[in-house]
Amino acid sequence: MELTLEGPFKKGYAGSYLFNYRYSSISLINDIGLINVPGVVNYQDATFKVVLPTKRSGTFSFYGLGGLSGFSMDNMGPKDLSTPGRTTSSALISKDFHKSNYLANLGMNHVLSLNEKSFIKTSLNFSGTGADDDVFETDTLRTYNNLGESARDSVSPRMHTIQSRIANSAMRASISYSNKINSKNKIQIGSKYTLYNFDYYQNAWSDKEASLFNVNDFKNNLSSISNFISWKHSFTENLSMVAGLHNMNLLSRNVSTIEPRLSVNWKIDNTNSVHLGYGMHSTTESIHNYFTKIQQDDGSFTEPNKNLGLLKAHHYVVGYEKRFTENLIGKVEAYYQYLYNLPVENDITSNYATINEGIDYKYVELVNKGKGKNYGVEISLERFFDKNFYFLINSSLFDSKYKTLEGVWRNTRYNKNYIVNILFGKEFKNLGKKHNQTLALNTKALFEGGERYIPLLRDAQGNVAVEPENDRYFDYSKAYDNKLDNIFLLNLSVSYKFNRPKATHEIFLDLMNVTNSKGRISEYYDVNKPGKVGYINQFGSFPNLMYRIYF
Repeated sequence: MELTLEGPFKKGYAGSYLFNYRYSSISLINDIGLINVPGVVNYQDATFKVVLPTKRSGTFSFYGLGGLSGFSMDNMGPKDLSTPGRTTSSALISKDFHKSNYLANLGMNHVLSLNEKSFIKTSLNFSGTGADDDVFETDTLRTYNNLGESARDSVSPRMHTIQSRIANSAMRASISYSNKINSKNKIQIGSKYTLYNFDYYQNAWSDKEASLFNVNDFKNNLSSISNFISWKHSFTENLSMVAGLHNMNLLSRNVSTIEPRLSVNWKIDNTNSVHLGYGMHSTTESIHNYFTKIQQDDGSFTEPNKNLGLLKAHHYVVGYEKRFTENLIGKVEAYYQYLYNLPVENDITSNYATINEGIDYKYVELVNKGKGKNYGVEISLERFFDKNFYFLINSSLFDSKYKTLEGVWRNTRYNKNYIVNILFGKEFKNLGKKHNQTLALNTKALFEGGERYIPLLRDAQGNVAVEPENDRYFDYSKAYDNKLDNIFLLNLSVSYKFNRPKATHEIFLDLMNVTNSKGRISEYYDVNKPGKVGYINQFGSFPNLMYRIYF
């Protein structure tokens, strides 16, 4: 369900408001049998924005966003849903996953014009997020007879394997000054202060202790100041440059950076242009990595990552743009990114790097000694909406590698090598006896390389050779070497509108994954499957039907 209200405050005043509220429960679709989700999924959110221009004091705008979501799924197998904690390795393991989230974002922007050439923009913002995760596991223990046949099964006690309580918030204040000095020069100077607050409490299952043990428990804050200066200079009407410096300071960690950035744009003629750019960039890690606790042999704990540095990168890009007609544009862009100071596990036999981190956290000692590189080409052809139709074709060919202390260049888990998106839309207007009806068709096709995965252990003949009794399932020496199936996804949406004097009625049907394509994206151990291998597949078809009224 969705409700949107928007409009002006009064006639003759440029101020306006917008409010939106949504509520959804996938369990309703589950009940009528259109899909089969092993649990209950709900979410709701609300947004607003208010714009208040004044005659002498500039323009104020206020905005906010808040949301709640959660789900409860029981008796999940490996193919149902990824969970935090240990990777689901066997079909004999059943999981219960209970999750709840919230977010809040409130802020104000103010733009004050000083004169015809300059203005000041000021912003204040508060944001907060929180997530509670609980994962429970039950393992089926299978006993075999002398012939290797299954004799009986027994079910282990339900184990609480992940307990996570996370709350983050941030307060931000920023100010920037822009001045168009003359027709050839424009400068922009700005500064932003941020105060982060973190509250983490995370427990994970320990086979050694046969119980939950604490991996993160801290309440802390981190403050930063970012500054920048940017100068745009037009050498001629067709040749311009933007040069600047960015500075980031982590106050409580005594970390400071100076990052130069430069871009040049050459408009060859009215239909052809070339651009190139360079930038140095730095970023912090996910906060839980800094406060990870590592248990020692004597039972004590250390926090080895407190002085972990920033991940840094050099970015290079060069591109060409061709305007074929007023509504048709083609673009080609090549890029290269070199990553250094990449946090990796402090172990010469490990392939773990934080850039591969997903929902399954790993709590290990990290050092800034890894490297990475991303490079590729993006090609796009776009026709803007005109004469009742549009299209966009975008393709990306790329390679993404990283290296840890083991000294081997590996694929990142996201190295799919290619992605192709095709969007197309067409409207048929003036339908019906009163010519007040509109039919709109939109489609999106996605083609992309398969997901990189970590394979099951196999012997020299290629047969599965896992060791469930030792909890050894995956061959980490071959992490992300290969892909399974390439991914294909076709979405189709149909909208039919009835325009009335006081209201517009719309019936909207969105069909996601129309062909019900279920490409394999990973594998797990399953004694009941051929070769004892089961596969995790992409999500199947999903319908979304809506009825809207605009008045």
